[in-house]
Amino acid sequence: MATPRWLKSMEAQITMPEDVYVKKFFQKHPDSLYHDAVKISGFDPPPARVFAWRVLELKDQGVGEDQAMAIADMEYRMEKKQKKEAYRRLKQISRLQGKRPPPDPYPSAIKEIQARRRSSCGSASPTRRSSTS
Repeated sequence: MATPRWLKSMEAQITMPEDVYVKKFFQKHPDSLYHDAVKISGFDPPPARVFAWRVLELKDQGVGEDQAMAIADMEYRMEKKQKKEAYRRLKQISRLQGKRPPPDPYPSAIKEIQARRRSSCGSASPTRRSSTS
C-alpha cells in the first residue's frame, strides 16, 4: 500500500531560522534547558528563543555572527542578573514584612527535578521488606 501524501508531509521536519542559535545557546547555557520548557500558560518566549531572535536581528543590522552572539549573550546574562537581584530585594522586603518570600524565578534545575519527584511520589515513605525466617 502506498503512503498517502499527507502523511509524507507530516514526516517532514520543520526548522526555523533561529534553531541554530537556540542549539548554540543551550550548548553555552546547559542549565537553562530546564527553564526553557514550554509553558502552556506562559506568554513569554523562552530565553533561548529571545537570544536567537536577538542574534538574527543583529545580523540583519550588519553585525558579524560571533559579535552578534557575544552581544546577545551579554544581554541575556545582564537580564538574568537583574532578575536575580530583583528577587533578592523582593525576598528581603518580604522578610522585613514578616511574609513568606515568593518562589525563586531561577531555581536550581536539580532542586526542581527533586521537588517534582518528591511530589509525584507522594508523602508515603518507601516500604521495606522485613526478613522473617
